[in-house]
Amino acid sequence: MKATDKIKELQGIIAARLLPEIKGKKIILLDVPYYSNIGDTLIWQGTHDLLKSNDIECVQTSSKDSFDFRQIPADWVILLQGGGNFGDIWAEHQLFREKVISSYPDNKIIILPQTIYFAKEENLKRDAEIFSRHNDLLIVARDEVSFGILNKYYGRNRALLLPDMALCINFKKFNTTGANDGRTLFFERQDKEANPLYVYNKIIPDNAERHEWPLMEHQDISWRTKWLYRIKYRLPRYYDAYWNLVMRKYYIGIGVDFINRYETVFTTRLHGAILSLLLGKKIVLFDNSYGKNSSFFKTWLTGVDEIELIEPTVSKPDTILNISHG
Repeated sequence: MKATDKIKELQGIIAARLLPEIKGKKIILLDVPYYSNIGDTLIWQGTHDLLKSNDIECVQTSSKDSFDFRQIPADWVILLQGGGNFGDIWAEHQLFREKVISSYPDNKIIILPQTIYFAKEENLKRDAEIFSRHNDLLIVARDEVSFGILNKYYGRNRALLLPDMALCINFKKFNTTGANDGRTLFFERQDKEANPLYVYNKIIPDNAERHEWPLMEHQDISWRTKWLYRIKYRLPRYYDAYWNLVMRKYYIGIGVDFINRYETVFTTRLHGAILSLLLGKKIVLFDNSYGKNSSFFKTWLTGVDEIELIEPTVSKPDTILNISHG
């Protein structure tokens, strides 16, 4: 199947399963990324575009650090950003979700598509017990393995399986003219999700250019960022608005321009693969440290002509992801 056809199919799945949960409601979108990981900004952009294209009013958008936990009407729906930080690796985001869920027992809350991973099962059980106290919590898994974890441990909450929200991005406002000179990118993550089981020099072409997300390699010193830090403390109520109206689109533009330099992308970052797919590139995807990339690929992208998955030849140790189906 061609990538363009698969993307339309996945967008249709998201619309058919998610929109009935939020149509006609006022929305608050929380835990959006006020940081330099453009992959998370892609998820934010896709969520924003889905809401806007369906005339769903988003009353407030805030990060985990800027949200003030004010009182909100009980009929407003709280959306929590999707991604790959549900668990105990990026614990600050999970703690924020727990606080939101505990603080708003009367609001419908939806955790948008997430990959779920806990290194320690006791953390998983504790988290599931906290979430089970909420009467109207919908947790959306981003892959079948995570969906299995929800069914096993989060049985008191509703569960749904959907693709990544970045697939809903409307690129009409961005320059998507791609390269035609045959350049190759090795897009390598360099954080605690990096997978040590690959021997990349046996797979990656010698002429591949090696990079991380641009904002992770080089400090952003643009006027936009300088202005952002000026208003963070002096004009805190405008801080969210500036991120939403200026920085989000600015970061997406940087990501699009970065990927569009290349025709072929070898990537260890899932959103390097998703953005490359949306932009019509040829992609080779490697797994992360705990199976996030391969689980997403096997759930949604098997059989897509433009992308292939290479798994490590050395087996990884058992994790909660493995034993959750046992």
